[in-house]
Amino acid sequence: MAIWFKIYPTDFKSDSKIRLLNFEQKGILFELWNLCCMDGNFPKNTKILSKLLGISIKKLTVEMSWISDFFKTDPKNSDYFYSPRMRSELDEYEQKVNSCKENGRKGGLAKVANSSSERYSEPLASRQTKNVGSLYQSESESESEIKDTPLPPASGGGLNENEKSANLQENIATSGDLPPKGPKKSTKTKSAESKPPAWAQAFPNEVVTMAKEICAMWPNPKDKDKQPHTQELVPVISAPELAARLHEIYRAGGDLSICKAIAERAVGEWVNGKWIKAPQYFFGSSPQAPWQAYYQAHISNQENSRNPP
Repeated sequence: MAIWFKIYPTDFKSDSKIRLLNFEQKGILFELWNLCCMDGNFPKNTKILSKLLGISIKKLTVEMSWISDFFKTDPKNSDYFYSPRMRSELDEYEQKVNSCKENGRKGGLAKVANSSSERYSEPLASRQTKNVGSLYQSESESESEIKDTPLPPASGGGLNENEKSANLQENIATSGDLPPKGPKKSTKTKSAESKPPAWAQAFPNEVVTMAKEICAMWPNPKDKDKQPHTQELVPVISAPELAARLHEIYRAGGDLSICKAIAERAVGEWVNGKWIKAPQYFFGSSPQAPWQAYYQAHISNQENSRNPP
């Protein structure tokens, strides 16, 4: 999984295939690139992909005609698309990360940090890691300066009561009459109305984001989604309970990106005729909870793809 991908405006604007896309299609293209950057690929299944993109299945079906011009069938999984360019850049990024780790073990990390030619070509995460020590040092120096700076005297040097009153009268005369008394107007803004739900405050941002993304792709009884071969609606989703379970998995060392990948797989199986649990129970704490087998299978598939027999 990469943390960023390259985009060159001149190449983007001069690409004849991109110039044929309208504004909305370019937005879809960027979202698909983001999925490839985060997960390595994205599902061909229009029901799953429509939930990931936030558009209707009917709309996505129309757009699929040009998507194949930018993405190819993943040779590792024919049910997914991938970006050849993105994958080559991801391989290059992983090689660079491994090279930096090796340099660190050999004691060459200082040379890399001081090299001006490498300084700006490194990923953002590497530069931020190197600057952490200096950041903490500057904060401690600032705290020391604050502690050593004497406080102003408690009395003397300020305005007395007569001077304060005179200045107040002068300000009133200059700026006009005081505003009329009355009930205060509501200061409630749109941002306050659209603030995150209360349950989100108990978890880290990455956990909240992942819980929302999984809930968005998961079959929902509010959307009239039903279990296969029956008229029974799928189970009710509980975002707070799902976030709590993802937080426990995250604190135990679990990878949230893998949780998202196996959630996509579970939804794909539901589309193909398999019953599905609510996400909070799919990621349940029981040893029999489905996510554990999916998680181990995903890791095994990754290792096999990296180290083919």
